[in-house]
Order: sequence, then C-alpha cells, then structure tokens
Amino acid sequence: MYVPSGPLPGPQHSRTTGSTLWYVARIVGLCVLAVALVSVPLAWVQRDPPPSSQADSSTTPDDEPTADELGFSMATPAPSERASDEPTAAVVPPPVPQAEGPVVGPTSKPTPTPTRSAKAKVKATAGAAAPPDALGDPAPAAAPPADPAPPAVPPKPPLVVPPPQTALTDDIVALTNAERANAGVPPLAYSQCLTDQANYRTAVLVYEDRFERESLDPVIAACGTGGGGIAENVSRGTGDAATMVQGWVGSSLLNPDFARVGVGCTLGPSGQVCSQIFTG
Repeated sequence: MYVPSGPLPGPQHSRTTGSTLWYVARIVGLCVLAVALVSVPLAWVQRDPPPSSQADSSTTPDDEPTADELGFSMATPAPSERASDEPTAAVVPPPVPQAEGPVVGPTSKPTPTPTRSAKAKVKATAGAAAPPDALGDPAPAAAPPADPAPPAVPPKPPLVVPPPQTALTDDIVALTNAERANAGVPPLAYSQCLTDQANYRTAVLVYEDRFERESLDPVIAACGTGGGGIAENVSRGTGDAATMVQGWVGSSLLNPDFARVGVGCTLGPSGQVCSQIFTG
C-alpha cells in the first residue's frame, strides 16, 4: 500500500492548536468568575453603615437606611396606633351619594355615621340606673308627692287703740244719768280710768273680730271697785246713743250701788262696739 510522505493535500487542521484555544477560554472564564465572586461581596460590604464604635457624631438622618431599603417602616407607632386589647369602634365611611336613575344590581343600605348627639344619648343611657334584677328585691315604690305648703299668711298689724269718741260717749253718760234721775237713783260720776279701760276693751274686740264679755279683773287691777261691785254693758251695731241706753235700762244702769261710770266706743266692720263700766 502506498503511503504518501508529506502533508496531505487540502486544508490542514491541527488538534494541538484547537486544544490550546479551548484551555485558554476555560482559564479566562474561570478568572472572570473569580473576579465576580470577589467584587460582589466587596461592593455589598461598602454599602453597610460603619460600626457604632467608629460612627461620626456629624452623621445626618440622610445617612441612615431608608424604609425602601429595609423594606419596613422605622417610625415608632403612636400610643393611639399601638395594638390594644380594648375593642375600638369601627370608623364607618359616609355613604356615597348615588346617581339618580335606575339602580343596576343589588345595593346595600349605607350605615349611618354616629353623631355627637347620638353619642351623648348613649352615654346618658349607660349612666342611667339599671333596672332591678328580676331575682332580687323589687325597687321601692316612689314616695307620693308632698302636699303643697299652704300660702303664707301675712302678719297681722299690731293693735292700735283709737282715740276716744268723746261726743258719742258723753251722750251715753248724759242719757244714762237721765234714766237714773227718772228712776230716783243718784247720778253717776265720770271716771277717766274706767273710760280708758272701756275704750281699750272695745278696741280689742274689733281687732280680734269678737263680741263677748271678758273678765273684769284687769279693770279692777287698774281702777279698783271703790268699795262696791263692778259691772259692764256691751253693745254692737248701732251708733245711736239713745238706742244703746234704752237697751241697757234693764241691766246694771239703774243699780243704786254704783257711783262711777266710764264709756268707750270703737268703730269696726260691724258698726260701733261700745262698753259701759260701772263701779262703786
């Protein structure tokens, strides 16, 4: 068999040359990978903040990592924003006004927003006394309303003794002595003490709206009896001296044991009130 001794005709390929290029490419790739593995950690370390022991006092808030870098907020929540075990009222958004016209699809009724007056009403209801327990003692019955107090009575003015009615009393004394003279009895002497007592006694009867005989002890203590007895005639209504004397004729007016007389009159709502007092 014939074997040529020299290079074969046509393009020539060398295995040695191909193997060398392959090794070079592999080495370059490994170097690039090594550089990448070293440079990436160095770049990340440069991004970290310096240790606290080496931190400069002039560091500004701009050097601190931002919320976007950390992925969360560094702000401290306010006390009102912290989680609490107490239930909180849900904030209901105001109802959104709907457009006029037909409504397509199901709609939900908006929840009314609690107002200030509603909150005050809830507080007042919560502060009201709770109803008595059905198993406990029944609530005491309400006390009946007290009777209204009677209207205050204005104080009565003090007693004022009017001045003596001299004309009327003098007529009574004169007519009395005339009757005694007709009966043959001595006339009576005028007594100022008995007149003052008679005038005061009639003023009291008018002031207290009474008509009755009272005890003569005050008269005896003031004027005495003159060694004899004491008597009194009282009249009300008429203001005529003759009418009063005629009404007293059948009494002590003609008694011969009496020697002194005093007469007093006071005008009241029912007319003249007169008193005639006799003593010995």
